[in-house]
Amino acid sequence: MLKRRILLLFICFAALCFSATPVMSDLVLTYEMGRATLTYTKASHNFQVAETSSSDLYVQVVDYVAFTTLDDAEVDGGTNFNLLLDLAMVDEAGANNWSATGTLKFTDTDTSDYAVEAAIQSYSVQIDSGYLEIKGYLSDLVPNTSILVNRGDPWVFGGSAGYTLAGADGTADQVTMYNPGSYDGGQLLMIKFGVSGTLDAFFSIDRLLTNGEVKGQVVPAPAAVVLGILGLAVVGVKLRKYA
Repeated sequence: MLKRRILLLFICFAALCFSATPVMSDLVLTYEMGRATLTYTKASHNFQVAETSSSDLYVQVVDYVAFTTLDDAEVDGGTNFNLLLDLAMVDEAGANNWSATGTLKFTDTDTSDYAVEAAIQSYSVQIDSGYLEIKGYLSDLVPNTSILVNRGDPWVFGGSAGYTLAGADGTADQVTMYNPGSYDGGQLLMIKFGVSGTLDAFFSIDRLLTNGEVKGQVVPAPAAVVLGILGLAVVGVKLRKYA
């Protein structure tokens, strides 16, 4: 009975947030870069991931309620965009226990300034099934601003690959995000490179790796977070019911 009451409170709170937030601000911006390069410097514990000449950057607008892609854009080639993920690795107490803090920045075809700027705090650094994986939370680099920067309101991200999905803005290979000021958080940042051994062994020498990937999403607050928690709660209740 108590669990049902808690769930109802979640539903009411989520409904209030959802109804008070414009529909366009309930969308998620996802990004994915393949064929990245990694440079790790042992002396400074500095860890950098950047694009190469063969990298591409794929950005989507996703309706996280219906799980459908509404718009997308792709930038081909390292000369057409810049992405820099700059981390300070920290050796925590205990074996193979590391954390990371730093920044993520990337541009679209206008490489004169960044279109996305975020601070990163890791929640998982591990080697799993032959891959180094770093996952973390994104937050606005400048407090009380946004992760989506330097592209106005609405925020516009331009691609170069000639995609045909026009989306709500009517322009193919271009992403338009309304209410960019509400996008001050992110989830599921993933840096993934093929490696072997342990974390302590990996971070004990300088490294240069290629063919990695970076994935993540920028979310609006607070509706996405609240509804995400609500979704997990509902799934949990259903699983227990039919177990």
